[in-house]
Amino acid sequence: MELIDVSYQYKKSNRQVLNQINMKLKHDQLNVVLGLNGAGKTTLFNIMAGSFKPTSGTVKEAFTHEQIAYQVQGVPFLNQLKGKDLVRLFIKTASQPFDPKSAVFANNMNKRERTLAERLWEQPLGQMSLGERRWLMVMAMCELDRKLYIFDEPTSGVDPDSRLNVLHKLESVALNPNRYVVMSTHTLQELEHVDCHIFLLHDGEVAFDGTYDELTESNKNPDEAFRQIVSL
Repeated sequence: MELIDVSYQYKKSNRQVLNQINMKLKHDQLNVVLGLNGAGKTTLFNIMAGSFKPTSGTVKEAFTHEQIAYQVQGVPFLNQLKGKDLVRLFIKTASQPFDPKSAVFANNMNKRERTLAERLWEQPLGQMSLGERRWLMVMAMCELDRKLYIFDEPTSGVDPDSRLNVLHKLESVALNPNRYVVMSTHTLQELEHVDCHIFLLHDGEVAFDGTYDELTESNKNPDEAFRQIVSL
C-alpha cells in the first residue's frame, strides 16, 4: 500500500491534518506510525481503512473492508459478554470447544498467556482490566485472514510481558508477504525488540521515515530522538 501526496482536512476546519504525505508501507516488517497527540495518526488509519476519503492525493493498492482488520480504541462491547464471545466474534469458533493447548487462537502463546486466555474465556468483559480486553482483542484479530491489519495503540495498558508477546505476534503476522501490518504507539522503547519500519507524523507531514536504529542514531534514547525531530 502506498499513499501519494495525500492530504486531509476536516469540514469546517482550517487545519490541514495531513499535508501531501507520501508513505509506502513495507512487507515483511511491522509498520509503526508515531506522532504527538493530534498528529493525524487515527486520521491516517481511517484513510488506509477506506473510512475517510482523502481531500486530495492517491492511495495505491487500497483494500476492501472485507480485506481489512482494524482495531480502534474505545470499541463498545456489552460488559456481560464473555471472553469467548469476543474471540468467537472475530474468529468464528462458536462450534468448537476451547482448548488453550491446541486452539488456533492459542498459537505461539507462552504458558502464562495460555493460562490467562483460559481464565478470560469465561470472564465477562466488564470484569476484565483494560489491558486484558485489549490483549484478548489483538490476539484474536491476528488470527483473521486479511490483507491489511491496523492496530491503534495495541499495547496500551498491557503488562510488559504480554506487550512484547503482542508485538512479536504482530511481527509474525507481518512476515506473510501478502499482508501489511500497521500500528501506532507512544511507547517507543518497545520498538527496539521488533523488526519495524517507522513513520513519524508531525505538522501534517512525515517528519521521519526509517528504521529504529536510524531513529536512534543521534540519540540512543528514543524519546529524546523523537523530541528532537518534533522540535525542529
